[in-house]
Amino acid sequence: MIERCKEEKNNSKLTVNSSPYALGIYHRLGFVESDKEQTINGIRFTPMSYFLM
Repeated sequence: MIERCKEEKNNSKLTVNSSPYALGIYHRLGFVESDKEQTINGIRFTPMSYFLM
């Protein structure tokens, strides 16, 4: 998905809401935290962004 978005360059960034257990994989893919961990309706997540080049 990331590679496809890089090719098309129709967005400047991708955003995801990562579960606490997936933070490591998103970091390895190049995502960075865009805010602190949050809990909404009992679901914990960290907003993350990947800036396309």
